Amino acid sequence: DGAVRLEAEIDALVAELARAMGIGGRDRRLSAGAEKARLNVTRALRAAIARIEQADPDAGRILDRCVRTGTFCSYHPEGDGAVSWSAVTGP
Repeated sequence: DGAVRLEAEIDALVAELARAMGIGGRDRRLSAGAEKARLNVTRALRAAIARIEQADPDAGRILDRCVRTGTFCSYHPEGDGAVSWSAVTGP
């Protein structure tokens, strides 16, 4: 019967997704290589933000508060995100 076959396929897909995500929906632990890369990216971003803060303390503080690192890196502006960024050319 087609419905039974489809339900079996759905169950197999759900089981595979659960296995890929980890027990109870928790993220799987990162491999040693992925963890090392994550730490290196975090260190590089934090060092760059520190250098920006030396040149422009206000911009550095905003970035320090709004840049999130971890498995994924992201920028989350505070409040309504009303910070206005503009490029500066030259030294």
